[in-house]
Amino acid sequence: MKINVSALILTLIMMVSLAACGTYYQVTDPSSDKVYYTEKINKKRNGAIEFKDSATGKEIIIQNSEVIEVNKDTYKAGMAEPAPAPAPTPEAEPAAEAMPEVEAEPTAEAESAAETEPTAEAEPAAE
Repeated sequence: MKINVSALILTLIMMVSLAACGTYYQVTDPSSDKVYYTEKINKKRNGAIEFKDSATGKEIIIQNSEVIEVNKDTYKAGMAEPAPAPAPTPEAEPAAEAMPEVEAEPTAEAESAAETEPTAEAEPAAE
């Protein structure tokens, strides 16, 4: 009986230690060089992988990815790293000096219309 109790205790210790050991992954999207950390990966039939990003909690699907199994320390260190800052937006260049406006020459149609329409110039009233 003493052997069975020892075997049971040893089995329980092994089960607890295995339960504490998780699998951690670093997933890199080569198209954007963005790095994700997760504990579970689902491989799709089309070659894509689906996982829950541990940092944001969002479900991510990546067609082409690089997956590396990492230890818990690397996983926690990756989770602690701040997200990379977005690329700075380029400053707008100052506008070139405005070109002086050039009046367009009137077309033949505009000239004939101007000749037929009376002008709206006011004449002084006779008193």
